[in-house]
Amino acid sequence: MGGPPLDVEASLDGRAVAEAGANDPIELGAEEQVEVTMTVTNRSSAPVEVRSVKLGATALGVTFVSYDTVVALDVPAGEARDLTFTLPIYDIGEQATGLVPGAVVAYDGRGRVVGEQRFTMDVDGSSSSLYGRFGLLLVAFTVATVGLNLWLAARRRLPPNRLMRGLRFAIAGVGLGLTLCFVLSALRILAPYPEVWPPLVIVPGLGFFLLGLLSPGRLRIEEDEIDVALREHAARMEGATRG
Repeated sequence: MGGPPLDVEASLDGRAVAEAGANDPIELGAEEQVEVTMTVTNRSSAPVEVRSVKLGATALGVTFVSYDTVVALDVPAGEARDLTFTLPIYDIGEQATGLVPGAVVAYDGRGRVVGEQRFTMDVDGSSSSLYGRFGLLLVAFTVATVGLNLWLAARRRLPPNRLMRGLRFAIAGVGLGLTLCFVLSALRILAPYPEVWPPLVIVPGLGFFLLGLLSPGRLRIEEDEIDVALREHAARMEGATRG
């Protein structure tokens, strides 16, 4: 099956979306509204209807920015149509911050994607935005899991099963990868594109999994000492009962 039947060429406040790459993103946040201009070309052999358009941004598999509007546009086969509308984005700073992958997406009456154009969005938000709070939660989770695993390893309190140790460390590695993606995004160094962030998460996850496999488990001598202590205690209790 092919992709969406419509080719989309959009601009935001006169800035062409096609020009908004990683090194020159479209900045949003100070405006209360943005004018969206679209040219949609139907390259299929059947007419296509456009009933809604969304301006959104998705990072790390989660949608943080979403603005949509209802439209009524019919595009005959092999022809192009223009569309202009205004979207209110006054609260975009409360939804995200930093570099995030954005898109202008056209939907038909059944909610199916019939065309889209992706770009890089630079949102002038804060750490209190939805994306910012999500990132801070990732940081806290990562610090807690990495610190706990290191503490348990130092005290030889990790599970005796190697696979369980590997999984514990893998979770910490995945958290570290997600945190790295968020930090790079918030610092406007790299947007978490769908083709970029999975490797940044999988690699540390696998690395920490191997580290967990090789890490020392619980000391056997401690278990033996506990067993001996329990047997001695039971013997003393039995002697006291007989006496």
